[in-house]
Amino acid sequence: MVHVGCVAVAGVLTLLLACWFLVSCLRRRCNKEPHFRYFRDSETSEDDDEAFLRSRVTFLSRQSLLALGEGVLLGPGGFSSVRKVVYNGTEMVVKTMLDVRSVKPLLREGRMLVEVEGAGGVPKLLAVCLHPPTLVQVYCGDTYMEYVQHCSVGGFLDSLVAIARLLGEIHAKDICHNDVRMQNITFTGSVRVPVFHLIDLGLTCRFGQVGGELAWGDKGRCNLDWSVPSRRHSHEDCGLCNENEDDSATDKTEWQLLTCLAPEVVFLNPCFSSADVYGFGALVGQVMQQHRSSRILLPLWRMVKMCMALNQKRRCLLTCATRNITKLKERLSPDQLELPLLGPPHSTVE
Repeated sequence: MVHVGCVAVAGVLTLLLACWFLVSCLRRRCNKEPHFRYFRDSETSEDDDEAFLRSRVTFLSRQSLLALGEGVLLGPGGFSSVRKVVYNGTEMVVKTMLDVRSVKPLLREGRMLVEVEGAGGVPKLLAVCLHPPTLVQVYCGDTYMEYVQHCSVGGFLDSLVAIARLLGEIHAKDICHNDVRMQNITFTGSVRVPVFHLIDLGLTCRFGQVGGELAWGDKGRCNLDWSVPSRRHSHEDCGLCNENEDDSATDKTEWQLLTCLAPEVVFLNPCFSSADVYGFGALVGQVMQQHRSSRILLPLWRMVKMCMALNQKRRCLLTCATRNITKLKERLSPDQLELPLLGPPHSTVE
């Protein structure tokens, strides 16, 4: 009996030891291969992007592209020119890269347009041309800049909630826009009843990827006026993980508004939804700077600073931002909500 008992105990100990060894191996494996892996855009080849697009959209020849017509120039961008054309009764936007060698970032942007599947009001990709590098998309109306020139205070607050929800739709697909600004938001319909759209996915990437590397190259946007050295930075260099950082100690909001890009986008670090929170805050701040009745919307400045914290961990969530906006709207009187956003000065909230 004693012998049988010893064998049983030895068997149990052996089983426990085997379980412990298995758990240890799994832990080491998880440490080496985390669930969310940081990777660079360059890990996905240009050939993959082209093959992905060819199976889903039409590729145009140069002659077919010219057949669309010259159209109307909507405006030159940093890397492309954008024209509006009408072909067979359909309004379209033709975005042509200024550098004829920019095929790779063009294909990546085209792929992002397809992968978001209309989330965020992103326009549908109609066609691609490689020579010259061009994307043909559905036209999505006038820019947000045009909207804020004519909207009311209440309309402005409603538009911010709508834009935050559009960003949330993109984030639900594990994708971040990375370039939230007035030129990259459009609206269709009327100023009274607008439908907003996010456009220009040139810096867009999946969560954990590097946004902008294909457009800017390995050096990033080091020519921007930032207070950190011009080189590739780690999270610590950018102040993104400094738990002791005090953003309120030094008001950096004014110079931060010079760019809507989060520091992790500028310095080619992995991007997540917090990069768009930063851009959203910059968007609100830029409009606030133009608003002649800023005393009414003064409470929004605190939200702007929370969104634009250099430390990613200290940025508020978009849901928190929309709650603050909704609460502010509830505090304003009907007369205040009907004021033109860019109208004459008015009294503050009591």
